[in-house]
Amino acid sequence: PLLWVFVLLGVAALLLLVLRRLDAAHRDAAERLEEQGRELARQAARLKAIHEVAAALSRVVELPELLGEGLERAVRALGLEGGQIHLKTRDQDQVMRLSAMFGKDTHFWDGEQTIEVGDCICGQAAADGAPVVVDDVARDPRLAGRACAAGGVPSIASVPLQTQGGTLGVLTVRSCDPHNFVIQDIE
Repeated sequence: PLLWVFVLLGVAALLLLVLRRLDAAHRDAAERLEEQGRELARQAARLKAIHEVAAALSRVVELPELLGEGLERAVRALGLEGGQIHLKTRDQDQVMRLSAMFGKDTHFWDGEQTIEVGDCICGQAAADGAPVVVDDVARDPRLAGRACAAGGVPSIASVPLQTQGGTLGVLTVRSCDPHNFVIQDIE
């Protein structure tokens, strides 16, 4: 009978050891499964973000709408009153046409539907490929007879819109109050 007790104790110990190993293996498998679930969730989040970007990029956007939105954001970010975008025409590289405008008193830009590259502040920014800032429009001879001077705009900044192929046009912002543009404004 004592031998049977030892055999039963040995079998019980062996079963306990097997159960512990199975439990450890089960916990390891559960942890791996949980980690795989977290990784799948991360991948799903990445794929969702990629899908959202692709959906946004595939949305049909007309150029005037895109220009108008960009101009409005620039004007609002600077806390100014308005601005316009002139783009070079396809058939004449030395002429820019008014493509978007935003803000108060846009009617005085009616006389600036087209601007020649090199003419006035906007045209100079396009010709030079560099920003042009005028903090006091009334004192700048380049603006004599131009819509901005006639409209009473005291301060203006014109920045070229450039790509690798050159200057596409200019974005011009204006202030109805005297404004000293700083480098951060231009950037």
